[in-house]
Amino acid sequence: MKFYIASSFQNKDLVRLVANKLKEIDWKQTYDWTQYERVVHKVKL
Repeated sequence: MKFYIASSFQNKDLVRLVANKLKEIDWKQTYDWTQYERVVHKVKL
């Protein structure tokens, strides 16, 4: 099974926890946005 978890950056640790639990039972994460930092300034886009 494939999964994607959408949430806000303030929930990043919880999203990682849930994602790791799903990966332990062989689910495949389609995209992991938690590996990136939040963009604060438009210049960084």
